Amino acid sequence: MLPIFQLMDSYLTKQQDLAATSPMTEERNRMARQLAYTLAAHDMRIRHSCRALREKRDVSGYNALRGGRYFFGLTLQNAEESLKELVLQLLDIIDFLGPGNVYLSIYENGSEDDSKDFLVNMDVLLTLFNVDHTIVTDIEGRPHDVDAVEYLAKKRNRALEPLMDGDNGSFDRVVILDGLLFCSADVLELLHEAKRQGADMACGADFRLQEGENEKSRRLAFGDTKTTIDITGSHFLPFPPNAFSQHEATRDRLKRTLPVQVTCCWSGLVALNPRPLVEDGLTFHHRDNEGEEGACGAGERMLLCQDLYRNGWNRVMLVPAAKAVSSHDHGWKETDKLREYEEMQRVNRGFNPEPVEWAPVSVKFSGEWCFADKGREVF
Repeated sequence: MLPIFQLMDSYLTKQQDLAATSPMTEERNRMARQLAYTLAAHDMRIRHSCRALREKRDVSGYNALRGGRYFFGLTLQNAEESLKELVLQLLDIIDFLGPGNVYLSIYENGSEDDSKDFLVNMDVLLTLFNVDHTIVTDIEGRPHDVDAVEYLAKKRNRALEPLMDGDNGSFDRVVILDGLLFCSADVLELLHEAKRQGADMACGADFRLQEGENEKSRRLAFGDTKTTIDITGSHFLPFPPNAFSQHEATRDRLKRTLPVQVTCCWSGLVALNPRPLVEDGLTFHHRDNEGEEGACGAGERMLLCQDLYRNGWNRVMLVPAAKAVSSHDHGWKETDKLREYEEMQRVNRGFNPEPVEWAPVSVKFSGEWCFADKGREVF
């Protein structure tokens, strides 16, 4: 049982007398109890592999994270399938970092499943543990006349509103999650490396299972090839899963599960320096480049990378040991096998691997919107 659930049992026991005289408290306790039972009965496969990862990994290096404050921004839509496991891992992260050190902001919209009902109960649970949070559920999905990039940018900005309004204090890191499945140790690893390497932006690595003619021909592939770009300006490749770059130095570090400098990344698991957002006012946005000669369109994630470079925040890296998958049936088992191999390497290497040697990236703007590395357009 997670320590946070032990705390829940203790809290609910103490509230029994109050629940008998206060219908509102009784209802809140019922909702919290319902969510606790739902989580306890949830599929144990991912939970077991995540617990095994924590036991294998030397997490003592993560203890330095406990003195900081962390803002988590999460966007969801039709996420019922992954929400239970996502919440379990988030609770484990909150328990490790300390409930008073975390602000969790969730923006959900347009779901046609039971995501909204689940989040109502989660709101009660977070309140029980004094976790500062904002959960917004919205009925409307994407309007037909709104560009997809503009729509996604607005969603991400809604999740970041409690950070940007300045009413909730300062934070050491901003963690942005896209609702993928991960282990708590993945997020702690990402935060640890971002802090240790002094990164302005650090991303995990997401994986998917590429379908084949039969089960044996299915292959694990790196997912976010569209957004992840190495320091030579080349997009990452889907294969092999532990060396997905054509750049020799980058490929060598990936094979050894070491953080690597990149030009841009995302993978649905991101830790940002908050200063570009809070001090420079950077936000997610879109650009309508239709009819503009020499301009190139890009997604809201790539545009954020571009804005970081424009403002001098150019320490961007990918942390291959921080992994995520879209669902249990789309690569979790295969990713788990890759973890086992990589954790053996980590034991042999020690907890503090070779630091990233930050190289200057020659950024050249082409027109107003695109930039290029060494003369090669990457956006």
